[in-house]
Amino acid sequence: MRGPSAYGGSLWLAAVAAAEAMAGRLGDRAAEHRWAGWFERAQVAFDRRLWRGRYYAYDDGGGPGSDSIMADQLCGQWYADVTGLGDLVPAERVDAALRTIHAMNVCGFGGGRMGAVNGVRPDGSVDRSSEQSAEVWVGTTYALAAFMIGRGLVDEGWETARGAAEVTYERGLWFRTPEAYDADGNFRASIYLRPLAIWAIEEALRRRRRAGADMLGAVD
Repeated sequence: MRGPSAYGGSLWLAAVAAAEAMAGRLGDRAAEHRWAGWFERAQVAFDRRLWRGRYYAYDDGGGPGSDSIMADQLCGQWYADVTGLGDLVPAERVDAALRTIHAMNVCGFGGGRMGAVNGVRPDGSVDRSSEQSAEVWVGTTYALAAFMIGRGLVDEGWETARGAAEVTYERGLWFRTPEAYDADGNFRASIYLRPLAIWAIEEALRRRRRAGADMLGAVD
């Protein structure tokens, strides 16, 4: 990454929001106000430097993959959703970015049946600026699927998760699930722990059920 990045920047936003929330719970109003100010400045800079109209750019450093579409570009927002911190960036931009990732990194790769490739160029081609950008990371795909489902993109989330499940389980890799594989089926780092992110899908489903029950209770 060169300069501000969507992945690092979204994690920073989530960390600052978490610090603000913790200060509030502790009753430290000075710290809470300070973190809130940092968050506001960071949020403005994040959108100004990285928003590209339908997704957040990989980074703003002018490198060969700087304007690529990264599957995990809003990882920090996913963490914020799970922990109840709220929107780090405008909700409509989160929705647009997730839909772009689904269209480009999921449906545009491997016939839509291999999960989410890490990097895609704006023209739809796979980002081959590094080994990692041209790979699907199983755990990242499951986390992305959970993120989508939690945000109401349920069909898109299941389609994203299905690709990773089919590539690993239908190839007999369930007991040696790899970290990564590419479009040709080459894989590495067997028995990797990140694919345990599949359980995040259950958390997202439970969160949606709770939200639905709360809405029904409010209506009653």
